[in-house]
Amino acid sequence: MVDAVTPPFGGPTPTATRAPTPTPAHTATYTLTPAPLSSPTPTPTHTLTPSPSPTASEAETIITLQQESNGYWGSEDTYIYQYAPNANYCRQELLRVGYKQQYAGLLHFDLSSVPSNAVVTQATLQLYAAGWGGSNVTIGAYCVMRGVNICQATWNQAQSGDAWSQPGGNDTTTDRRGSAESSVITNGIGRWYTFDLTAAVQGWLDGSLANNGVLLRAAYSSSSFSFASAQNGTVSLHPRLTIKYRQ
Repeated sequence: MVDAVTPPFGGPTPTATRAPTPTPAHTATYTLTPAPLSSPTPTPTHTLTPSPSPTASEAETIITLQQESNGYWGSEDTYIYQYAPNANYCRQELLRVGYKQQYAGLLHFDLSSVPSNAVVTQATLQLYAAGWGGSNVTIGAYCVMRGVNICQATWNQAQSGDAWSQPGGNDTTTDRRGSAESSVITNGIGRWYTFDLTAAVQGWLDGSLANNGVLLRAAYSSSSFSFASAQNGTVSLHPRLTIKYRQ
């Protein structure tokens, strides 16, 4: 608004005139269209697949084979002696091994009570030491590679009419394996000794290895060991073969 000004020389007082309000220029109107929202990328999820629960067929069974125990009558053993080359000792209560490798033991277990399709997870032969020559010795259990009749076997023959390739079952190709399935270093008597026969028993069951039993042979030493045999008067001391398996 303009302030009135008194004109000079006493003229009439003009009336103040309000200046016209300017017409605003055209203002453009903008409509904002929101951009489409992108869908969020889903976060991958990981599904955990549970391990299958053991089924009944995978459960392990443990069986112990010991002559005269729990109705089992399938264990036999004997020893052979270099200086009685035609003698058999399958009725003796002790199984002798050692003394300058002049004595060797033979053991066999019938496995017909174990399923042939069993998967063996552990098999152990346990022998009770009842006597010795006064010092310790290393003894190995070797798989026998030819048929043996326990009550006919001697230092010279595996069975009647079938001689060992080397006396004493010492041919490592046709009589017995060259490497022991398991060996132990003795530590006195009046205790059990354990030989691991897992691989051998699996082979005997699945047919990949003939079940001719094992031969016990000591490292060369002047000492000898005597184990309770399957004919021993104390049944609880008989050799035992414990097999753990699943199907």
